[in-house]
Amino acid sequence: MPCPPPRPPTQRERRRLERSPGGSNVREVTDSDRIAAAIARYLREGKHEADHPEWPGNFLDRCRRGHEELVAALVAEVRRRAMGRKHTPLPPDLDVVSWTRRKVTPMVEGLFPAVEREPVLKLLEKSVVFLTAANIETVLRDQSWLHSAWDLANLYLSSVDAELLGPSAPSLLGLSQETTCYVSADYFADDARFADYVIHEAAHVFHNCKRTTAGLSETRTREWLLLLEFRKRETFAYSCEAYGWIVEHAKTKADRMAMREDFASRASRFADEQVDPAELASIVSEACEARNGWKVILKRCAAERRSRRDVLALLTQANR
Repeated sequence: MPCPPPRPPTQRERRRLERSPGGSNVREVTDSDRIAAAIARYLREGKHEADHPEWPGNFLDRCRRGHEELVAALVAEVRRRAMGRKHTPLPPDLDVVSWTRRKVTPMVEGLFPAVEREPVLKLLEKSVVFLTAANIETVLRDQSWLHSAWDLANLYLSSVDAELLGPSAPSLLGLSQETTCYVSADYFADDARFADYVIHEAAHVFHNCKRTTAGLSETRTREWLLLLEFRKRETFAYSCEAYGWIVEHAKTKADRMAMREDFASRASRFADEQVDPAELASIVSEACEARNGWKVILKRCAAERRSRRDVLALLTQANR
């Protein structure tokens, strides 16, 4: 009686066998090997598989353990790289809530009608988090998204002048996540003209946050705090940043006009920031001439409003 054909290896068995490059020796690839490789990749690139297949167990167990162990490795690596280094100290007795409220008030007053300003200010006044040695580990562990944690780790490492996690790691000064604005402590040492990345990150909250989150009523056509054209979100943030800096530092209209020209001469440096430098300079210039420059910025970056009939016509055309 002939012998039955050998059973083909299962997927798990195939994954556990790896042929060495030098010849026919075969070694077992353990769960620990795969986990170590996944951690190394995450620390180097900020990338990971969505379902964490390197960890054993069912789907939920893999996701939980994978997330927890990747974050734990990230925290340990940040601690190692930052050891003995210091960031710019925050001002003594800084009340971040009241400070943030004062900082964003001109922008909110310029962009929103009087009846909506207080709810928006209450949202933004608690939105800013300066990354420091005291809170960085808690911030990283609280992140729902692993890539966001990786970006924030690099933001903090940059603030203490430590080696970033990998060659593709961004050197960030601020990062917005939903209604939270994470900002480098370098903010209090940076005196660059037209730079205010608290305003920049706060401006991103307007397109990340729905009106109901701020306690405002929502309609079919007014779902978000501000409806911006997607490709102009960075243009909007940089315009708010530059114009906000000018408003804060210009004492007269003549000062504002002079700063407008100065900014236009420097706008080419934004060529790599997903914005058109000429358009950015034009928006800031027009804003400086207007009575309410914030409204100018919003108008130039707003998404086109379409009627229900227009939307149905576009959908019908797309389905043909």
